Amino acid sequence: MAHIIPGVVDLGSVLHLPEWINLTIALSLMVFGMGLITGRNGLIVLAGGMLSYYIITPVVKALGWIPADVQGSAISGYVYGTMTRPLGIGMLLGGSIAGLILSLPVIAVAMKSLAQASRVRDKNGSSEELPVYYLIGGAILAFALLLITAYRLGGLGLGRSLLTAVVGVAWIFIASLLVAMSTGMTDWSPVSGLSLVSVMILLYLTHKNVLLTILMGATVGVAISGAADMMQDLKTGHMVGAIPSRQQKVELLTAWLGPIIALTVVGLIWNAYGIGNDKVPAPQAMALKSMVDAVLGGNVPVDKFIAGGLLGFVLSLSGIPGLGVLVGLSMYLPMLYIIPYGIGCIVNEIAKRKKGYEFIVEKVLPFAAGLMVGEAAMTLLFAVLTVAGVLQP
Repeated sequence: MAHIIPGVVDLGSVLHLPEWINLTIALSLMVFGMGLITGRNGLIVLAGGMLSYYIITPVVKALGWIPADVQGSAISGYVYGTMTRPLGIGMLLGGSIAGLILSLPVIAVAMKSLAQASRVRDKNGSSEELPVYYLIGGAILAFALLLITAYRLGGLGLGRSLLTAVVGVAWIFIASLLVAMSTGMTDWSPVSGLSLVSVMILLYLTHKNVLLTILMGATVGVAISGAADMMQDLKTGHMVGAIPSRQQKVELLTAWLGPIIALTVVGLIWNAYGIGNDKVPAPQAMALKSMVDAVLGGNVPVDKFIAGGLLGFVLSLSGIPGLGVLVGLSMYLPMLYIIPYGIGCIVNEIAKRKKGYEFIVEKVLPFAAGLMVGEAAMTLLFAVLTVAGVLQP
């Protein structure tokens, strides 16, 4: 994922801290607004980020686990790229699996309730939920598309294509639950991390066919991104009293617009600034390249994935809902964004205690939404003006 950094402040240099202590903060009102919306749940993400960057990194350095040629500010990036990030991805997976196991009875009840709710009509004859066969039909369609892609475009055998399609649909289901849970609790959506894992799985299933893997991985990524988007829409709709079935129908009818708009925006940013540089770092794209190179070279950090998965699984069984996912998310995200996000969460909690919950709903949440939309709109506007030659990149 590419994100234009609006500006950063290196508090480490201001406070004369060692170079390897990463205390750089993104001056992003959008990220701050996300924290304002999230509140208390996001404080776990802030605590996990502090653990990752300011406890684990110094311990790793003190134990001498860092190569001699990695010095200065590169130490923090090395620990993040080779240790805490893989552990975080593993924790996301372990936490999601634990959450899935714990939620199986609830999911079964929810599916049954969904089927029943679709048959309940209001006085106007409308149902608040879409019939469950929409879900079943979508799963069958996804399976068919993945099967055709693997068999016809990838040249895989029928058995391997069937296995790839089954695993792809199952992963979409699990990952969609995870991103919906993360988005609902924190407004952060770990789509890119889950997409990285899907790419790793697909590389093995497709006999390391990189082009086919990227194509199918992008398909899975778009699918689970839709889950995060629909969660946000349904949350907003619940706040304003919308009818879920009507929202879901609009989502189904207009889902095709998202990829077109997203590709257009990426194209504008690419033409205006380029991607993969200091202005638009695109860390997830670099992570994807590293993942592909690691699998092709046989250097996948399986031990860290497993260790993180076990830790995330145990944390999610602790009784605190989604703890493994939240801590894994904090270890996966760059500290550049965790700090302003955490500040927003703290401001939310202070305002709630001082002014009450109604003040948060009526004043803080609309203000935070405006911050998020405003920064995104200004970024797009600057990109358009740059492409048009009005502004210099």
